[in-house]
Amino acid sequence: MFQIYTTFYCRINEPSYIKHLKLDILAAIADETNAYDIATELTEYVNDIDEKLARKAIRTVGKIALEVNVLQGEGMAQCCTRLIWPLQQFGYIWLDTTC
Repeated sequence: MFQIYTTFYCRINEPSYIKHLKLDILAAIADETNAYDIATELTEYVNDIDEKLARKAIRTVGKIALEVNVLQGEGMAQCCTRLIWPLQQFGYIWLDTTC
């Protein structure tokens, strides 16, 4: 099956406002079949130079975790926590307040 949601992944050369819109779209189209892939992609944006985008990416992962129920026998909330937890190693102060 064609994974059209990947067209909404952010690209480095896109303006910030486009990236923010794409995060909104990814949150809206996340479901049981693609939530893990989308959440994994969003965790990559934590290192973005735009701190607002990085914070929004983490909030979007949380939103997906709350809205998508089950993924492969594991709750999406647990799955997203497993994705976000290692990000603390980067030492971003804002990460604790955003999560």
